[in-house]
Amino acid sequence: MTKKCLDCKSSVIDDLESDMENEVPMWYKKAGNYSLLPKLLNCEDKFNPNKTELKRKTPEITEIEVKVDIKIKKNTWVFYWASLSNKEFEINGPEAAYGDGSNSGLLKTDKKGETKLILNCPQPYRVDGITYPRHVHYTTLTEDNVWSFDIKTIVVSCHLDKKQLKKAIDSKDHIVINALSEESFDEKSIPDTVNLPVGTLNANNSDEKVKSFIDRVLKNYPELEDSIKKEKIDSKDIPIITYCANKACNASKELAKHIMNAGYSNVVEYPGGIEEWFNEKKKEDEDHTDDEEDSFFEDTNKYNLENEYETIIINGVKYKHKLDELNDVFDDNENKVGELIDNEINWSTEQDKENNEFMIDTDDESDDEKTKTMMDLINGKKEEEEEEEEEEEEEEEEEEEEEEEEEEEEEEEEEEEETSDEEEKVEEETSDEEEKVEKEEDEKDKKEGGREKKSNSLAYDGIYLCSGGGDIVTQKQYDTLFRGWGFTFL
Repeated sequence: MTKKCLDCKSSVIDDLESDMENEVPMWYKKAGNYSLLPKLLNCEDKFNPNKTELKRKTPEITEIEVKVDIKIKKNTWVFYWASLSNKEFEINGPEAAYGDGSNSGLLKTDKKGETKLILNCPQPYRVDGITYPRHVHYTTLTEDNVWSFDIKTIVVSCHLDKKQLKKAIDSKDHIVINALSEESFDEKSIPDTVNLPVGTLNANNSDEKVKSFIDRVLKNYPELEDSIKKEKIDSKDIPIITYCANKACNASKELAKHIMNAGYSNVVEYPGGIEEWFNEKKKEDEDHTDDEEDSFFEDTNKYNLENEYETIIINGVKYKHKLDELNDVFDDNENKVGELIDNEINWSTEQDKENNEFMIDTDDESDDEKTKTMMDLINGKKEEEEEEEEEEEEEEEEEEEEEEEEEEEEEEEEEEEETSDEEEKVEEETSDEEEKVEKEEDEKDKKEGGREKKSNSLAYDGIYLCSGGGDIVTQKQYDTLFRGWGFTFL
């Protein structure tokens, strides 16, 4: 496992900043520099804020441009420096790699404390048999108007375009690796490339797996093998390119980290991936008919590997594995159940192990039995819901009947009073008036809910009850007879 730079404290290749050891490296001293800061800051007045007004400066971009985002204090001057670009196979020493220091710049952060370090893609360099990956250093101007010895280092990810990748593939002087799953690789991949699924690597196994993979595929690259035999390059200095689906996919970036952490530091990326290579980027105005073909490029989240956890299967049971140096394993309730060591689970307790075995036995149930059980649960739930609905309907009907009965009683009392008054008047009317009163009384009897005379058919505004249907007096009787027909009691 390598470090980000010769004097970096961090021993892991990642996207985080690394502090520097407070010791001047020997190659600095041999070059006549006894400071942690580069020669430019020590020797040139244009970078001395006490002698010259500082001005923004960025290097001339002659190769692949790299932009690195940083965030520190607002309105703060930042000086940064990196090794020069290099097109050659050979890995240089640090003094040759940094050269005249021209791959450097001076910038000032904005009101939010943010800025972008702009530089050419730096080369890796070799010190005492160890090759360090591409990186950039930076320092800041302190309140005392001097450059800080608190130097930070960030690993740089350099990106190739399609033309550069094609040249590398044709010349076979780089191992080009697809970082996606074996299934995705078999479905579609860039020709003359190899496959190392990043999902198969972790902190425990990456060193061994990366080395065995490189040793296995190296025979397909005779020029690289020859350079190693002639000691032009070390076996771990082989130029490597990683790629995945498209620019939104970060599997290639994660694979590059695993490869560098395994000691292979000469790694760059092709971010355009399969999508750019085959010119198959989806256009909004195109009418796609094959959803399965499009989904390969649309579902970029499945290649997003910036996750804190991964799902692992232990004896057929799913668990969550935390992607850190501890390698803790958790169940669905976020309880720690063990640790993942060399692809085997070290259970925290005997009970956790027994729980796993119990779930295995439970999972032995056949698919048909599981389906039947699920259908029984669904049907049972439906029956319960139907019973609840019927009970609610009956309660509503009872409430409606009570309200209607109260209203009918009130109407009957009012009509009885009216009827008594009318009877007094009837005694004083002529026989013709008596006939009229009788007709009025018949109509009132109908309003009071009095029973109709039986006949062969009864009519309710176009609804006919045939003989044998019985008398209908209440809403409940009507609803019982015509339930589900959508009729209203009149």
